[in-house]
Amino acid sequence: MSFNISKILAPGQLEKLVPFDPPEPFNVTEADRELSIDELVDKRLFQLAAEKVALQLTQMGTDMKSTAVDLETAQTVFGLWETRLTCLVLANFHRVAHSEAKSLGDLNVDLYRLIPEKGPSTTPAKPEISIHWDRESIVPWSLRVLTVRLASGSDTHGAILKYHSLAREAKIMRHKKDDTQLWAQRLVELGIYVTAVLVGMGDYANAISHVSSMVGTDSSVPLEAHYSYLRYLLCILCLQTGNFDKAKGVLDTIQKQEGDRNDAVVATLMAICSLASDNVADANSTLESANSSNPLVQNTEAIAAFSTGDTDGAIVQFQSLLEKHAEQMSPAALSASIFNVCSLYETRVDGAVLKKALMEKLSKAGLVGIDVTAFKL
Repeated sequence: MSFNISKILAPGQLEKLVPFDPPEPFNVTEADRELSIDELVDKRLFQLAAEKVALQLTQMGTDMKSTAVDLETAQTVFGLWETRLTCLVLANFHRVAHSEAKSLGDLNVDLYRLIPEKGPSTTPAKPEISIHWDRESIVPWSLRVLTVRLASGSDTHGAILKYHSLAREAKIMRHKKDDTQLWAQRLVELGIYVTAVLVGMGDYANAISHVSSMVGTDSSVPLEAHYSYLRYLLCILCLQTGNFDKAKGVLDTIQKQEGDRNDAVVATLMAICSLASDNVADANSTLESANSSNPLVQNTEAIAAFSTGDTDGAIVQFQSLLEKHAEQMSPAALSASIFNVCSLYETRVDGAVLKKALMEKLSKAGLVGIDVTAFKL
């Protein structure tokens, strides 16, 4: 079976990025530039990884004698595209990621789906626009989900409709495939993505209603592990809207339930509820009883210190957090923590010296691919 991938290897699809030239002490060596794509991603050199993927995709398009390729080649190309778009986002090239994701077109169409061996085998007249949701797609699910938000851009209503279309496919596949748990998990994740879009629109009322409906019935969330996660999300949404009583009620429900529960997350949310109510004593008490080596707890301890005016204490906590956990933190969490501590450095006379020392420490730890804009240089 062959697949036409001309749409995703079109000339001029890949944009050239501005030269990658990070400041001292995060300079990259020639040896770094010669690393493989996976090694660049591991070192958080996302822009270099994105550029290397672009070269590989361009070379594949040049070498290809026919746009009709076998399944393995098609899946390789889709995998490269997923890496490219993900790295662009992590390297803060959001406009480029939007443009390139949009150029891929609709990845759900029959053009990229397997034709069933049994039953009617007629190929649709226009496979580039028709969609049979019950046919297996050769495009990775993660790439299809990623391109929804990237390609939609500011069209938030369009993004929600596309997520609902993917949810329809997940429901069909959950009953059709053997791996029902996988498709059930995907359904829950799509619900979370819809919530994120609603939050981006500032529609907190519908976001809270949506998450509440997901945890409201057993059939909505078939996986036990998701109950706590969704309730954490519900608690955060309530905090963002100033409904502290409801947030505390959600936490009480989490504490009473048996099974999966992240005590560090619960302690962090309880402390934030207390801080939001100006009850610093309760917040500190909750954090003291939690595992202080957990990065979430440490981050909240820093916030609690700052809320009482203890800037020096907050700086110490943030510095400790970065020195101990920077390598394990996600790019977004790492950038946020660096930004927070650098903001506090600016309140001190020796702030520039402290900032430079932090940069050197993180560089020596091998974190050369950090988003340097977080340092507020």
